[in-house]
Amino acid sequence: AAAARTAWRPLLLCAAAAASGALCTPYRLGPYLVSFQHWQSRSDMAAHIQEWHPMAFGNFFHWPFWLILALFVPALARGWGRARRSAPWGLALAGLILGFNSLLHARLAAYFATVALPLVFSLTGEVPVTRALKRAAAVAAVIVTAFFVWTLPARSWGGFFDSRYIPQRAAAFLEASRPQVEGLRLYNEWEWGGYLAWRFSWYKVFWDGRYLFHDRLAQAGAASREGASAWQKWMEKQELQGALMHNRAELFPTTKLYKDKTTKGFLRPWYLQYMPRQLWALVYWDEKTLFFMRRDAAPADWLAAHEYRYFLPRDEAAFAEALRLGEIPAAALAAEKLRHQ
Repeated sequence: AAAARTAWRPLLLCAAAAASGALCTPYRLGPYLVSFQHWQSRSDMAAHIQEWHPMAFGNFFHWPFWLILALFVPALARGWGRARRSAPWGLALAGLILGFNSLLHARLAAYFATVALPLVFSLTGEVPVTRALKRAAAVAAVIVTAFFVWTLPARSWGGFFDSRYIPQRAAAFLEASRPQVEGLRLYNEWEWGGYLAWRFSWYKVFWDGRYLFHDRLAQAGAASREGASAWQKWMEKQELQGALMHNRAELFPTTKLYKDKTTKGFLRPWYLQYMPRQLWALVYWDEKTLFFMRRDAAPADWLAAHEYRYFLPRDEAAFAEALRLGEIPAAALAAEKLRHQ
């Protein structure tokens, strides 16, 4: 017992030095407070941030985690059964904590793998190297290599950002419109903030992946779920003058009243409710993004030259009906199509 206490003393001293070391930085208790804030808001982050979602069998990028977990559990059982005193139980405890939390939040899987794999090799190091074991290792190597090759097309090799998930073309429009948008309070989707801040030195992101924006996620999510009216009130509260948003394939039912008093139903895009035309003008769109400007925040001549009034995304049914009835001026429509091309 005395020897065990002696062995723990340097570890406790190291832990105390590490814990107090943060107090010697300009942030003082900041790192601990941020960790506590993450723990408090873990359910909100899990609801709104993809990497905080639970591990999923349906995501093939998560499959290596399940393989490592399948190796970790029996290795841990073997260590408990045969080498209780010599096993690295500190590492095992870390693996258990990180493994459990990885099941809840996928972002922790990388930390679990860093701890679990050394532990697996440590606890299985005394296994006799038989011919069957060599064959099993060879088969495993082939499977891992095949998995890596299979996932190559899904990987991004273009640099810091994957072009499939960032608004590259919309960012080019923002750059061209810098005199009109610089200095305005602009909304951007949470996951685009890091890219926009990286690309533009002058752009003030509404939010990005940093912890100080986490409380806004729940507020914006609640406003979006409650409906168009709640969303508009939230936008007003944030004093937003522009918005770079997802071009989502969400529709809502509307009814058109004809001159003969008959009616017909149409499904129209969500933004017509959430971003009403009397307040917001759609000045850019592509298959991924929509960019709106408040009418009272943009120069009138610039707005007239860039607004889409007729050629709108995901509004094909109502657009075709308006064309049939001659409700869209041909010259204005042709100009919008040409500008969009």
